[in-house]
Amino acid sequence: MPISTWMKDWNDIIRYVIYPDDVLKRLMLVPEGTTIIDFIDHYFIRAGYTNELLEKEDVRIVYGDVDSKPTDVPNVMKNTLSFDIYVRTQKLHNAT
Repeated sequence: MPISTWMKDWNDIIRYVIYPDDVLKRLMLVPEGTTIIDFIDHYFIRAGYTNELLEKEDVRIVYGDVDSKPTDVPNVMKNTLSFDIYVRTQKLHNAT
């Protein structure tokens, strides 16, 4: 199945906007030198939800599609993303 234009665009946003954002990675306590693959696998995870405990990461963002509905415009769908941010309790109030 070919990847949709939406997914290609979203992958570009991760690759060129989210991953290179040094302020975001600093606030998420992502270690220096983390590759984009590790960033996606451990810190910025596409899923509807997660029940995995934070073991190594202090912060994790889990996101996914909430719904996809038709709009009043032909061939246009509404796609809503949900973002859940998990922070280890000990790190919750120490952002600088």
